[in-house]
Amino acid sequence: MKGEAIRVLVVDDSAVTRRWLSDLIEGEDDLTVCGQAHHGVDAIEKVELLAPDVVTLDLDMPVLDGLSALEKIMDRRPTPVIIFSVYSTENAPQALEALERGAVDCVAKPSVLGGPGLECETKAILDGIRTASGAHPRTSSTPSRRQDLPVSFSGSRGTRKVVAIGASTGGPQAVGSVLGGLPGNLDAAVLIVQHLPDVFVDPFARRLDSLVSLPVSIPSDGDLLESARVYVAPMGHHLFLRSIEGRVRLRLDSNLRGRVLQPSVGELFSSLLEVDLEQVVSVLLTGMGDDGAAEMLQLKSRGACTLVQDESSCVVYGMPRVAEELGAVDHVMNLSDLAKKIVEKVGVS
Repeated sequence: MKGEAIRVLVVDDSAVTRRWLSDLIEGEDDLTVCGQAHHGVDAIEKVELLAPDVVTLDLDMPVLDGLSALEKIMDRRPTPVIIFSVYSTENAPQALEALERGAVDCVAKPSVLGGPGLECETKAILDGIRTASGAHPRTSSTPSRRQDLPVSFSGSRGTRKVVAIGASTGGPQAVGSVLGGLPGNLDAAVLIVQHLPDVFVDPFARRLDSLVSLPVSIPSDGDLLESARVYVAPMGHHLFLRSIEGRVRLRLDSNLRGRVLQPSVGELFSSLLEVDLEQVVSVLLTGMGDDGAAEMLQLKSRGACTLVQDESSCVVYGMPRVAEELGAVDHVMNLSDLAKKIVEKVGVS
């Protein structure tokens, strides 16, 4: 009998997958399987009956699909949920929507269970479960488009005001919340580094663009930094700034340059130190790890305004916590207050 092991409910319509994942979990001293479910309705009932610490949830299931089950779980008994599914360009928007509806993380289901080369995949699954067990799932969704906010002006308007935002676990929902509170005539460019599986990045940017007042896009290398626009770091590339012929431009680089994560929040924040900017607001939202925390301290020492999301509104209080412990933070704020503070600092045009 495992003492205080993390109790996991495994939900998948495939008996083979349920068996494989259950065996994987039971092989860890700190994890145990408290039950299995084979479709969404079964999952909802067993969450209420068993009160698991974490749920692994497939998306494509009969009777009731994973997305619908997730919504009901979050409504009835909010529980940390990891989406465990096969990801492709076609189903990535559905998985991304699950993150926005309250799932803590998404982990790719291996294409061949029990096959060779599974070390990285199995580590991601087990690490994801452990992280999720300490998470605080949020049930609010990304806000709809704010029709009452001014729309952005057209035309090229280079800027030297920057709002740089980094997020990881729980970030899609948090980023959407912050951007949803920003006006379309914000007098600054907004740069986003969100840790996501590569296949999710394009749908993430497109969904944000459909929901918030500021135009959202994935930049190309060399694009001019413009006011009242949001730029999302593309998959497999660091996003950073460089001054070229007197103008600030966005640069992309696929070289890891010693970074574990790509894109890296720290890489973006570091680049802000190398460019002559009029104003910088750096923000760390919910997420595991410490990406960007040390660089935020450097930005603070150079006069940037530094903001982090508070523990009560974070899904995972990791990156903000490390920044706060380093003394890198000007303001620790609830998610709902961050947009107002950003507007206060950079203004509107």
